[in-house]
Parts: sequence; C-alpha cells; structure tokens
Amino acid sequence: MQALNKAVADGKIPKITIPTVPNQNDPDYGSDNSTSAEICSSYYGCRADGDIWDAPNGQLGLSFDDGVRLFHAIVPMTVD
Repeated sequence: MQALNKAVADGKIPKITIPTVPNQNDPDYGSDNSTSAEICSSYYGCRADGDIWDAPNGQLGLSFDDGVRLFHAIVPMTVD
C-alpha cells in the first residue's frame, strides 16, 4: 500500500475515470478523452508511440487485452 500511495503522491498514477460498459459493448470513460495519452484506448482507435500494431508481411501477431469489456468473442481467421 505504501508503494501505491507513493506512486499516487508522485503523480505516476493518472487520475482518470474508471470506465464502465453501460451497453455491454462500448467502454465509457465519462468526461475523460478515450484517446488522450493517459487512456489511449485502442477500442477508439488510439495508437500510443512505441506500441507495435502491424506485423510484417508473412507473420502473425497475437495479443491479449483483458480490458473493460465483459465478453470477448473469439473470431477464427485464416492467414495466407
């Protein structure tokens, strides 16, 4: 708890709205900007500097996001 309190006091923990999912689909960040540097929600198209998004041709990139959505559908896809 001391480490958390220190991080908050040092300004290392952004003060953002905890998102909700009122329609069970789209995250809602209240009055906060979902594409701001503090939040940068990829759901709304934000891409942060340093994030890797596009795999090189002939390669597949996988990721996992345990974000605010309650259910994540698994969609099969074919890679040529």
